[in-house]
Amino acid sequence: MSQPPLDRLVRNQPHLRQIHLDFHTSPVITPVASQFDAAEFADTMARAHVNSVNIFAKGLHGYSYYPTTIGTPHPGLSRDLLGEQIEALHQRGIKAQAYLGVLWDDLAAQLHPEWVAVDKAGQLLARPALSNESVLTGGRGWSVLDLASGYADYVLAQIEEVRTNYNPDGFWLDIVSITPNYSPAGAARLTAAGLDLSDDSAVAEYYLSVRQRFMDQAAQIIWARHPQATIFHNHTADSWLGRTLDSQNQIDIESLPTDGAWGYLHYPVMARYARTFGRPVVGMTGRFHRSWADFGGLKTPAQLVYEAGTIASAGGSVAIGDQLDPSGRLDQAVYDTIGQVLSRFEALEPWLEASQPEAEAAIVAQFEPTVSDPGRFTMTPSQGVLGAAQMLLELGVQFDVVDGERVVAGSYKIILLPDAVQLSPLAKSALERARQSGASLISAGPEVPDLADPPVKVTGPVSTIPCYFRAGRLVTEPVSGPNGASLDADTATEAAGGPVGAWLDTSFRYVSYGGASLLEALPGAQLEGEVIESRFDRTWQHFTSHLDSPAGSDGVGPLVGIVKNWAHIATPVFTEYASQAYWTSKAVVDGLIRRLYPERMVSHGGPAWVEVTLHHLAPLASGRPAGAAIHLTAYQPRRSSAATPRLDTSHALAGFPIWLRLPARPVRVFTAPDRLPVPFTVTNDQVTELLPAVVEPHMVIVAEY
Repeated sequence: MSQPPLDRLVRNQPHLRQIHLDFHTSPVITPVASQFDAAEFADTMARAHVNSVNIFAKGLHGYSYYPTTIGTPHPGLSRDLLGEQIEALHQRGIKAQAYLGVLWDDLAAQLHPEWVAVDKAGQLLARPALSNESVLTGGRGWSVLDLASGYADYVLAQIEEVRTNYNPDGFWLDIVSITPNYSPAGAARLTAAGLDLSDDSAVAEYYLSVRQRFMDQAAQIIWARHPQATIFHNHTADSWLGRTLDSQNQIDIESLPTDGAWGYLHYPVMARYARTFGRPVVGMTGRFHRSWADFGGLKTPAQLVYEAGTIASAGGSVAIGDQLDPSGRLDQAVYDTIGQVLSRFEALEPWLEASQPEAEAAIVAQFEPTVSDPGRFTMTPSQGVLGAAQMLLELGVQFDVVDGERVVAGSYKIILLPDAVQLSPLAKSALERARQSGASLISAGPEVPDLADPPVKVTGPVSTIPCYFRAGRLVTEPVSGPNGASLDADTATEAAGGPVGAWLDTSFRYVSYGGASLLEALPGAQLEGEVIESRFDRTWQHFTSHLDSPAGSDGVGPLVGIVKNWAHIATPVFTEYASQAYWTSKAVVDGLIRRLYPERMVSHGGPAWVEVTLHHLAPLASGRPAGAAIHLTAYQPRRSSAATPRLDTSHALAGFPIWLRLPARPVRVFTAPDRLPVPFTVTNDQVTELLPAVVEPHMVIVAEY
């Protein structure tokens, strides 16, 4: 994988308190920005503790917000809005990045229909003339253009114009997607490149190269004058992220959790993937109740504190999405709310700067092809990755999501291989080196990864779906607490944060909704538990009761096969946890983690929906000593009939113990930013026990060495 030149890296980038200020304003709205007051605009941002703003040079309607000679100024605009915004923000010491929409541009589609993409079914990807649908409601809300056409030169010229006339602090280029074009002109280009139009992977690869060429050209234009400018191309935070690093120097993760397209698990997973590439990560939520353009939607401060805390806990800077009213005036209620949130994170910055999230475990990245938005091809985390991530978040295990070939030997103690993960030759070599350096593997499902010395082989599927299992000796061995002592069930439940392997009843036959595989032991393997068929699958000819038939009496194979540093599970626990959230899947994995890696970094006595993340704090010249920052986020949705969880109210929890294995004995432990002391003790084996009086929805505890 190529790396960007050293002078392109954003080094020591201050922690951002950013606003992403959408301004997609229809040409039928006039006038535009008639009430804009530059001083009021910048003062409002400053009072809200904002230190960076993404402002619009060109929106997705295709109109520009400055006097352009390349594009078309918005017909309702009579001022240089972009220039006034940049100047006012700079006068207040606030950075300003220029936003330009790329693949979606309604005006360009009207002026140059030959640039508009056509999908594989022959459907023109233009905004339907009589439709009021949007992308967010499942329609084609924008016209999609082809970067392999002359459109790329049009956008690049606009980027150069903005850079030359305004020299902003960076560029935020939106909708830089993989959208194949099967129009007659697009098909001719693909054919001329020697491609078979029916080969989806070859067409996707072609458009990956088209996108990369555009990104490289944009970066060259921007960095030619401003080598330290920040650049991010949105829609690149996916499985191809590693191929884009030569042309962008930070990674923004657009992830509005109250929008069903993302949800509250998307950012924690993607941030743990993106941060492995060594670039600053920015997490983007929104002030909206639902999603973009929800003008009257405003979250409570409590909800935004939790969402921003989730961003910071995974190692990201905080960006909050807003949308400017066509009048050009910011809504004071919005910035009163945002100010309450960002003031808190400004106060936390002494413990956010030079803060490195710890990782003792890795989930090998696995992506699945999906088509979202009009014609857009992307790769999203598999259900196995999502299920594994949810488990580790609930168990307090510190983890990254990392491409198999980028696993560094010695970096991780536990590596989870999602069900049916496919490994490249480079990934296999990297995982073998990791095992030789002491890492243990946990895999599951119908395929045993093709690595040396596996514990078992799969001889076929169990004949019924669902089937059942008994846990066996996964539960009979003593459960070790954080200090190595044997715990009783109640104490151990507190220490683990919920049901784990130790509480799987040895006699009960738990269901596996996704079926199981028949495992056969290989030399040196230890077998645990058993898999049991149901009496029969439900068909029209034979069924019983409301749903499934009960378990039979005899086992047909083991639940788990284990060698020294590898366990394979017969049931698809990772995908099943994503789809069913049945606690037994997590219990099996947790039991194996305890056996293969008993001395993990963090455990706690709180509920499973409290997430604890550990950061290393390097010593700073400012006087901050080395130490650790412990982020706690407490997910507190209220009951609702709506599909999306609502976290608009919150309440502190009664305190509970937190056990940490730190590299040094703390000399001081306190809450940040208020520096209230937190009681702690250190045992003989260097386990630090913290006893906070309360746990807030987002809370940072600092341990100084």
